[in-house]
Amino acid sequence: MSSEALEITQESVDPAQEKILQLISSQWLARSLYVVAKLEVADLVADGYCSVTQLAEKTQMHPNSLYRVIRALASTGYFTEVAPREFELTPLGTSLRKDVPGTVRSTILALAGQLQWESWGETLHSVRTGETGVKKAFGISLFDYLGENPEEAIWFNETMESSHSTEAPAVARAYDFSEAEKTIVDLGGGSGDLLSTILQAYPQAKGVLLDLAHAAEQANERFESLGLSGRCTFVKGNFFESVPKADVYILSHVIHDWTDEQCITILENCRQANPAAKVLIIEMLIPSGDTFHPGKIIDLQMLALLGGQERTKAEYAALFARAGYTLAQVVSIQSRACVLEVIPDSSGSTTDSYPVAMQTQTGDDS
Repeated sequence: MSSEALEITQESVDPAQEKILQLISSQWLARSLYVVAKLEVADLVADGYCSVTQLAEKTQMHPNSLYRVIRALASTGYFTEVAPREFELTPLGTSLRKDVPGTVRSTILALAGQLQWESWGETLHSVRTGETGVKKAFGISLFDYLGENPEEAIWFNETMESSHSTEAPAVARAYDFSEAEKTIVDLGGGSGDLLSTILQAYPQAKGVLLDLAHAAEQANERFESLGLSGRCTFVKGNFFESVPKADVYILSHVIHDWTDEQCITILENCRQANPAAKVLIIEMLIPSGDTFHPGKIIDLQMLALLGGQERTKAEYAALFARAGYTLAQVVSIQSRACVLEVIPDSSGSTTDSYPVAMQTQTGDDS
């Protein structure tokens, strides 16, 4: 057979098959990025260890296998092969280094590591039962896992902060926190990025960050470095049990982690601590229909890792009503997310149901 007959032209590729291969192969590249991030290959190359032989010696890896991984990533722009089996970093590859500002490496380690890989491996189980892949793979919840693996908890917190890096100042600009002597409690606020940004913009406000113990060190270091220790404290706690008293509660990318029943428990704890307090919920709103939205993809992450879900505006309104709150307004910010301002229901009652028309709204939910 001639070489011409063996040549595969673009026209001969089935577009549907090509699309599927692109989607599936992305997970292979993700795992390859995890390998080089875990082995700190970018740092070694930057230090002058350019040959695969040297890199294999430093990392105690199989030389040819390591070469094949780096070669694949070179084809996507992270390295360049300057000589046979010798590599240099590209500007894109520089972002993988530990000492470069930003959290690209942490994002790779958090989202392409064993936690994700094994949890997503149980997707069929999750779809069959509604149980998370984390629970099936590791026997515990995501946050219990992070509590037992502090290094991975740091990667996770840095990834969450990085993915919402422009959101904190956007919230502080878009929503008015100017009422005097306001106490703001950020529930599940992680490293304290959002709360500290708000407190810097509104010097009359005071803050409390409530989260699990693994977040304490990063949060306290941030408050101290910004000179906020006198106005802001970290409280170790569980918002399913109780919350501190506040004028305003913030739940930033928290509600989507949990089932409706769990969310209602959190909101009811807010009502119990202060029946007059408003709640600010920062989340994406899922549009109805077939419109692409990143939240529809992130929703699958909620299924695999946390058991929660992304929701439409109508679904949030129904959820709030069950907890005795009313969705007062939706404040747009320069982000994929928005601020849902939730106020106590004037009737003071909760309900286990909501009008079917609201639950099944088919119009624009965004």
